[in-house]
Amino acid sequence: MSIDLFYPENRNRAKRVTELVDDVSGMQNAIRDKTDQLDEADARIVPLLNDLMRKYGLRTVDDLIERVVAEMPPKQEQGIRKILDDLDKTSANIEKSFGAVTSITLFAAAGGVSAKVIQLMKSNAIYVSARLTMKAFTVALRGGANALEEAGELFKAASKASSTLSTSFETTTSLGKALRFVKTAGKVLTALGIVADVALSVIAAVEGAKQRDELRKQIEENFKRRVTVAFLTALASAAVSMNGNIESILLLESMKGKDPKVDKNLQEAIDLLTEPIASSIEEMWDLVSYENVAETWTNLDRNRGSWMDEDPSLKEVITEMETEEEIDFT
Repeated sequence: MSIDLFYPENRNRAKRVTELVDDVSGMQNAIRDKTDQLDEADARIVPLLNDLMRKYGLRTVDDLIERVVAEMPPKQEQGIRKILDDLDKTSANIEKSFGAVTSITLFAAAGGVSAKVIQLMKSNAIYVSARLTMKAFTVALRGGANALEEAGELFKAASKASSTLSTSFETTTSLGKALRFVKTAGKVLTALGIVADVALSVIAAVEGAKQRDELRKQIEENFKRRVTVAFLTALASAAVSMNGNIESILLLESMKGKDPKVDKNLQEAIDLLTEPIASSIEEMWDLVSYENVAETWTNLDRNRGSWMDEDPSLKEVITEMETEEEIDFT
């Protein structure tokens, strides 16, 4: 459609709407790709996890998780059990991923193992929250029968997991903001609409003040949607990064047992990869904030010469997002 032809008086507004929609659509596709990427990684992890369980005399993932969780302090043990119970009620199918992270605690280096186990399981809970939110978003994007209902259940499970994580483990202020995003993501994205899709041809059918007002409305809605989807994109990147380390560790562990000298080198490599899992996802989430993701897009807007005269106040948008009421599950 020719914007110059159909929007002679609202050319800048129409271009801004198109730009924002394209930005959101690009991130939506990226989240969907990352979700698929993690599902494919899960399939590769399963045989590695099965081999590992046999090595430690464990028959099922549940046996593996029980062995680790039972040794945790009561508060954290209760929290992890609640997350697992809620996860079991969803269609997410990421229990093996949870088991894979849990398995790493079996061969984490000696010395301060208790603290490391707690940190690893905390990262595991963060990872689950991110995966559930990604799954919910992707299910809603793809549509189909009962898609929104299924997405709603997954968003709810993500919110519950992050709430349990907040009360069962110590969290930084920055991490707390990221967890709050997970708690409210379903509500915010549902209110804004999951899919950024504006029928400019329909808006073109009206003229004058009505056309201007509709374009202004679309600018506001898609600006807010862009900030929210950018936040989720950042969390998805953290999940993908952590998953790569998990797969590498399990692969190295599967190679042990043939030569003591080689085993020593493999264990050193495993220890190097284990340490970031115990801390990196939290550190990555610490870096995620509405301000940071919004700043990235603001800089891009400036660099490409975007028309931003009628964008909403970023400060007010962030305040609105951060004060969004959490969903009541009682």
